[in-house]
Amino acid sequence: MSPRVAPEYDESRWLLKALREGAHELEAQLWGLDEDDLRWRPSDDAWSLKEIAAHLRDCEEHFLQSLELIAFQDTPCIPAFDADARIGEGTVYLRWSGIEGAGNQILAAKVECAPERARLTRLWRPFSDAPGRRDVRARFAGWLAEEARWAEGRLAVGVDFALSLAETHLRQLGLLRQALRGPAVLGKHLEERFLGQGGDFTEGAARFRAEVGKDRPRAADCYRAEIFLPTGARAYRQTFFGICTLAHAGATFPPWDPPVAGKPVVVEVRPAHVARAVCGVCAYRDDDRDGVSRSSTRAGVLRAIRSAAKLEFEMEQAAQIVEDGHGDHLEAVLSAVAAAAAWADGFAGVPSNVPRSEGWIHSVREEPWR
Repeated sequence: MSPRVAPEYDESRWLLKALREGAHELEAQLWGLDEDDLRWRPSDDAWSLKEIAAHLRDCEEHFLQSLELIAFQDTPCIPAFDADARIGEGTVYLRWSGIEGAGNQILAAKVECAPERARLTRLWRPFSDAPGRRDVRARFAGWLAEEARWAEGRLAVGVDFALSLAETHLRQLGLLRQALRGPAVLGKHLEERFLGQGGDFTEGAARFRAEVGKDRPRAADCYRAEIFLPTGARAYRQTFFGICTLAHAGATFPPWDPPVAGKPVVVEVRPAHVARAVCGVCAYRDDDRDGVSRSSTRAGVLRAIRSAAKLEFEMEQAAQIVEDGHGDHLEAVLSAVAAAAAWADGFAGVPSNVPRSEGWIHSVREEPWR
């Protein structure tokens, strides 16, 4: 029998083989880990597994872009890239609820922002394990601080409930001076007045609405064409519970406060305004009354957001958003984009005639498609 000839070593073939297997090896190492495992750091100055994976992704995208420029341009200009930089700031949106068991309804979307791109990284319900309103209120400040720690202090949180009331209502309640100091101070006084020690949120919200009386819009509601007013039948529980919850949050609240390094920023946003401004869509929820499905509309809005905001997302996330007939997941993404846009603009653009006590609804720039 003739001796077997060993194959000639081909460096390029071995390199390609290593590259093919490397991706599967990384996936195998991370497979089955939950979010806490992915975000855990062995020390304060060490990277988490999630940051390492994001770093590898960013490096690969940069090298691919550089190779394409070298291959197709005679005098390529390779963009600068800081390989040691961590991912950019993060924005989280909370779709709020004021009903009993609110934690089962509150939905969060997280977008990680970097120069020239944003990525949807997570859609989840952060308070579903203890959904009672008292539990949510007790845990909110700690949850916010933990999210800010993971974001290294670069965190903006958008919420879809009113952070204040119409100036007329504030005067009626005798809380105008407190509202001038921001939502946290206003929330503490609403707690003391309508909730008390161990009070019931449903009864407290009812007393709150009865005392303010007739619904009145804020200037921000008029500017943003918001039809659900802070003290209206649909929103008053959400408004009351939300402001009371912020009473103990360690955050800054533009336009009342300027952003402070290391502290999370909480702003008021509205998903419906983003949909109107970006692609002229007013209705994206399925209508149970006539059986109309608007999944194609939701898909169109998601495509428009991907183009206008340079938002990246996984196909599984897109399917989850499009298939949600209630539109909750889409609204979470729209509002996270609004908070990110407000951050990018420095939380500017508040009209001069908006009373400081009423606050402002932050959003994307009007008509970004122009």
